[in-house]
Amino acid sequence: MKFSVFDYIAGCASTFFTLQYGLLPSAIFLTVYFVLKFVVNLRLSKRERVEQLAEGMAKRQRERHAHKSDGN
Repeated sequence: MKFSVFDYIAGCASTFFTLQYGLLPSAIFLTVYFVLKFVVNLRLSKRERVEQLAEGMAKRQRERHAHKSDGN
């Protein structure tokens, strides 16, 4: 698993919450952070799939169009 700069920042914030307020606020913060990160990644991956599908459809349409042009 690859960690981003934001993950390290979240780790630092979690450490701060642990030292200041105890484990519960830290655990809540990390849970919220990683759930939001997961949701954002799901949306981005869905967007990428849609873009790939659109590219594939455009490519097939160009190929059909070129094939029709060759036939005439």
